[in-house]
Amino acid sequence: MPRVSVVIPYYNTPIPLTETALGSVLRQTVSDWEVIVVNDGSRDEMTRALEAMLARLDDRRIRYLSGPNQGASAARNRGAAAAAGEFLGLLDSDDMWQPLRLERGLQCIDVDPTITLVHTDCDVLDSGGMMKPRRTQGNPELAGLSGAGLFRRVLQQNCIATSSVLVRRTSFLDARGFDETLERMEDKDLWLRLLLGGHRIHYLDEPLVIYRDTAGSLSKNVPKMYRDRLQLVDKLDRMMEHQSLITRAEWQQVRRQYLDEARWQRAWGYLLARSYGQALWYSGPTYLGVSAASLRQTSRVLWRALLRR
Repeated sequence: MPRVSVVIPYYNTPIPLTETALGSVLRQTVSDWEVIVVNDGSRDEMTRALEAMLARLDDRRIRYLSGPNQGASAARNRGAAAAAGEFLGLLDSDDMWQPLRLERGLQCIDVDPTITLVHTDCDVLDSGGMMKPRRTQGNPELAGLSGAGLFRRVLQQNCIATSSVLVRRTSFLDARGFDETLERMEDKDLWLRLLLGGHRIHYLDEPLVIYRDTAGSLSKNVPKMYRDRLQLVDKLDRMMEHQSLITRAEWQQVRRQYLDEARWQRAWGYLLARSYGQALWYSGPTYLGVSAASLRQTSRVLWRALLRR
């Protein structure tokens, strides 16, 4: 039985990127692993190309599952259910691991078996091929956070990249994996549920993952992201009566801060997408719940942006 099962969901990713992702697993300094590639209903031509690439690699440690399109969460859950390893290594089909990724993660768990999940720092490769080093900038505060403090940090800013996660398979399955009804907050939702369940999450301050930033249209995603944030808060509201990590009063404070930040991010997202009318509308005091100074400040930002066009 392999110690680690690497789950890679696949959906129409360019084959060279997926082959690079698989190659990064093949180059791990730890060899006690299996890979489960889950084809999530890709187009026929992409499926044929994927299967041809896997046949060319011809590695018995790589297993292949295929099914209808149900989303990345369902694909990861399906891979986890089929896994044989003690741990799950999560890797997106266009991301990459550094050779020491598994070795360093397993070392952390071997030193402290109470750890449920280990995640690492990331370098970010943007759509133009430029590398942006260290996604969290090696934040030493993150390494010292645990329990309620880490819950607040993850809620406000998802500092756990999915492709950097090594998690105990039994804990993942006990938590019922990723919520397949969430489209964009499914990773943050799982990390928060693990924390509320008393599981320990450990941050490894090393950039052992290369994450590809392939974000879509901001103007299209902004309203959906805001609705997803509200959906996540509603779900957490229902969980608060059945946990002991934070008090009800602490949750109300964290909840209020989170919603305030979500409103700011909605206005800022429209600004970055150059949807200036919507940015101005959603930055007003009616929506942000703050003084009218926010409206004046946003107006100045918008005016400078328009002058630069």
